[in-house]
Amino acid sequence: MQFLIQAVGAIPAIQQILSTVTGRGNSPAAVFGLTDTARSVFSACLSQKTGKKLFVITESEAAAHRMAADAKALGLRSVVFPARDYHFLQTLGFSREYEHKRIGALWRFLTGDFDLAFLDIEALTQKTLPPEALRAAAVRLSPGDEIDLAAFRDRLIGMG
Repeated sequence: MQFLIQAVGAIPAIQQILSTVTGRGNSPAAVFGLTDTARSVFSACLSQKTGKKLFVITESEAAAHRMAADAKALGLRSVVFPARDYHFLQTLGFSREYEHKRIGALWRFLTGDFDLAFLDIEALTQKTLPPEALRAAAVRLSPGDEIDLAAFRDRLIGMG
């Protein structure tokens, strides 16, 4: 799919946008009137031409997932940062799936394991934990590692 990114990068209007964005350093850019797929290709082109990781704000989480899938098909490492799933009523049980996805995306941001990140306005405006707190809470276990179960249990309980 590299040919598609190169072809888009050769379009004069795209070259003008690229020169404007790259000439201003870390500058935001807004693109309107394109389909999700066209915005994904444009974002991939921009990321590759600048060598930078990009955060793409979408109108909905569904659009973020579609665009991330397109970027992945183009060979880029994409991640979706979902909005937080609030629960205002006490229930017997609910899924923490979105919390896991949010923490996973935050970890990828922290470690730089992405080329393009897609998020909607709702996710963009919600608070997250500080990077230092995420880094301090991270525990990496590999097969064959030996750990103190009591200390590990206490750490997990302390993290909630």
